[in-house]
Amino acid sequence: MAKINVRKETGKLFIDFRYRNVRCREQADLTDTPSNRRKLKGLVDRIEAEILLGTFDYATFFPNSTMLKKIESVEGALRSDQSGGVRATHQTFLCCTLSARLTVRRDLIMLLNLTNIRDIVLTFRNDIKPLQ
Repeated sequence: MAKINVRKETGKLFIDFRYRNVRCREQADLTDTPSNRRKLKGLVDRIEAEILLGTFDYATFFPNSTMLKKIESVEGALRSDQSGGVRATHQTFLCCTLSARLTVRRDLIMLLNLTNIRDIVLTFRNDIKPLQ
């Protein structure tokens, strides 16, 4: 789960989240106001939804980030695994995370691409519990 925090030195907001098991902190050029927090919350919700679906592209959201090289090296290592073990583990994790989050964060459903939801449900239809 991503957090929105404030740098004491600058008074600017930043996002603190984990991606590919790497802690990421990205500075926003926004001062700490309720309006700016709402704007950043929308971005954070979108990032979380894309991470959940496995469609998150770090370079798209943060093209000038100093973390970009580190993230690309981690993703390269995951892609180089030819055994499929990482993908199977990721799918299992996605399934468990999705079923847990659907009951807690229904607002994220609106951010998800319906095609991706259909694909996920078809793949994991025996593991996903319906919303109550």
